[in-house]
Amino acid sequence: MSERLQIKSILNDDYVGKNIIVYGWVKTFRSNRFINLNDGSCLNDLQCVVDYEKLEESKLSKINTVLV
Repeated sequence: MSERLQIKSILNDDYVGKNIIVYGWVKTFRSNRFINLNDGSCLNDLQCVVDYEKLEESKLSKINTVLV
């Protein structure tokens, strides 16, 4: 079972090889592959790598960032 964690906790501990759930907002989405995610728990972002084999294309098209 996956565990929901704050980014601050993830960056301060070792979660390599573990399934986790992170909620936050997309700060940047680069090259349709890398997502910088932030949840407000710290100033640092979590860089996520998109696994195209496990993600439906319809969900990928909904990921975006906007500069206002």
